[in-house]
Amino acid sequence: MKTEQLQLDTRSDLAVAISEEAARAMDNILSLIEESPFTKPPVHNRHEAYGVAAEHYSKIAGCTKIIKKDCEDLLTTLPDPSLNAIEATSAIVNSINKSAVIILYAAAEMRLTLEGLFAAENGQGIDPGDDQPTIFDFADAKPLEDTEKQEED
Repeated sequence: MKTEQLQLDTRSDLAVAISEEAARAMDNILSLIEESPFTKPPVHNRHEAYGVAAEHYSKIAGCTKIIKKDCEDLLTTLPDPSLNAIEATSAIVNSINKSAVIILYAAAEMRLTLEGLFAAENGQGIDPGDDQPTIFDFADAKPLEDTEKQEED
């Protein structure tokens, strides 16, 4: 007996609309990345994929620290009415906006990374072994003269 599992979406209409808008924004960013002359080459292996992910993670973590600091600054204004809560709130808005840009860019670039990794691990696309030297390419290399002199001493 084959059954189909249904999934009930309990999100509000606003949450669904925001999610769809974020997906459209990411698609637009992906198009901009693909059209850019500075686009990185496709990822060929999981090590490169990790490098891309780690790079974006560090940027996102930095943004998170800034947002946390801005929230702490707003928290300090609560007991003292003479402190400016508007500036503290404005700083939070600005840091979250900056983070949103970084996160959407990261999501789009990670999608490209996923596509490249999927192609590489399924034997499609460019074979990185053709243009990158391996350890065996250097097996017959001769040592430098300075190295020979140091060994004799």
